[in-house]
Amino acid sequence: MGPIAVGMALVPGFESSLYSWVSKFININLYTFVAYTIINIGQQLIASGYEMEIERYDTLLSNGTITNLDALMVYVSNSGMIYNQLFTCVAYVVTGIGVLMTPTIADSIVSAGGAGAMTKMKSAAGKMASSAKTAILAAKTGGASVAASAAAGSASGRVKEAMKNGK
Repeated sequence: MGPIAVGMALVPGFESSLYSWVSKFININLYTFVAYTIINIGQQLIASGYEMEIERYDTLLSNGTITNLDALMVYVSNSGMIYNQLFTCVAYVVTGIGVLMTPTIADSIVSAGGAGAMTKMKSAAGKMASSAKTAILAAKTGGASVAASAAAGSASGRVKEAMKNGK
């Protein structure tokens, strides 16, 4: 598809097609590097979890026999088995989540067009905030009917209206 993007870049109105194609190409080629890095970090976490588990068992056991019965009783009675496995399980979950976030991380390194959706969300949130400010300003300046009509559709507005009417 690269030659098509280069050819389209020569047509007026499609000047940004080459830039868009190159940024997407680099973004997708970053997936391998990002996923490989996340898996290596996760592998180190998982291996250190298993090493910690082996060290804990070595302090309690020696050649299949219990070396310190009191330490074993404390370990078993204080939920030591749960804490022994917890680090390794968390390392697996963190690694899995990190691998699933590979496209997001690669897009944050080289943006491939995902920023447009975020801009739309920010503008929608700004519109909601400005309408809330307008309703508050109308209530403060005596435009109670505007604020009441805006709040009447919500559950809190209905409760306030019912309490005012004595129901």
